[in-house]
Amino acid sequence: KNPLSALSLHIQLLCERLGKETGDAETTESLDILNTEVKRIGGVLDGFRNYASIHDIGRSPVDVALLIEKLVRLIRLDAEAKGVKVKVELPAEMVGLIQADEVRLQQVILNLAINGIAAMPGGGVLVFKLSEQDDAVCIEVSDTGGGIPDDIQGKIFDPYFTTRSEGTGMGLALCDKIIRQHEGSIDFETEKTGTT
Repeated sequence: KNPLSALSLHIQLLCERLGKETGDAETTESLDILNTEVKRIGGVLDGFRNYASIHDIGRSPVDVALLIEKLVRLIRLDAEAKGVKVKVELPAEMVGLIQADEVRLQQVILNLAINGIAAMPGGGVLVFKLSEQDDAVCIEVSDTGGGIPDDIQGKIFDPYFTTRSEGTGMGLALCDKIIRQHEGSIDFETEKTGTT
């Protein structure tokens, strides 16, 4: 990423110099586009590095209910500012601790939450549900967005696949890899009513 850092620095210098000297709107717009695209390339490279570099995960006892509650506190204000109500459904009895990489697991749940919020630009409801199924813990993240179109359903976990102009396409691929490293599985359901 060193060449990108150098490129970004020189774009900033050009912005400062040309912004003061010319005031030309077309030049300013071109520099803004360059700056945005350099940042986007950096994001793609970060996503690829993260995807490629996760070989081993740490394992320690994790209270998933507590993890979800912490994450909800983290996203609630941003979600509510976008018209999204956040709900948490926890079982009546405490779910036991699991052996997991807490940071990586939080990364997965956060990514799913961010995707859910993005799927509801007009507002909606984001629900986190925790349950136990046999010897496994099941974490569900659902939204009331428009659903996932049939033609892209087979691609959503592919590296670099995205439907968002600002996305890198690595988020769900990384989630899939992290969950598989925990000997788990990740899947989705989408309904014609708009719930995913």
